[in-house]
Amino acid sequence: MRSIAFVVFLSACMSHGIGTDPGDHVYDGAVVSIVLDDQGGGFAPPPPSGPCDPQVARYTVTNATHDLAWSACDVVGTSPNQTTAPRTGHRVLEASEWASLTDALSAIVVVANDGRCGADKPTFALIVNTSNDTIEYADNFYACQNQNKPLVDGDALSHAMQVAGGLAMSK
Repeated sequence: MRSIAFVVFLSACMSHGIGTDPGDHVYDGAVVSIVLDDQGGGFAPPPPSGPCDPQVARYTVTNATHDLAWSACDVVGTSPNQTTAPRTGHRVLEASEWASLTDALSAIVVVANDGRCGADKPTFALIVNTSNDTIEYADNFYACQNQNKPLVDGDALSHAMQVAGGLAMSK
């Protein structure tokens, strides 16, 4: 009986779960993929007419293949004839690009709910997938609206979104 308890204890210690407690990191080698989801919103000028919203973007990072996929919306043309155009794609990142993106993802940590209730920036979400779990985190900037989700540091999440967006635009 003692050896069974030891095996159960050992496997619990070796399993990779997703961090949900303040101070936990949300990215490590056990992550299969991460979705950085910019849902738009906040205070911004009205977008030009067109088939998509330039405030909305989604970046999917796949760990095993170092692939970055994106779905975004560009403003095209010159005023007053501007419109929007969807932009999607994916590519395998070069080693230096992968390092900059994983550095940004590694900096994202779970934070305590401090009751913050922002209203002037886009709404960001982070969806982390491992072989065992999927969990959606919310930006702590909107903590008052996300009582049932673990929160991550909004500045680190914003930085990761900028890095992913820059890499998607660079090729």
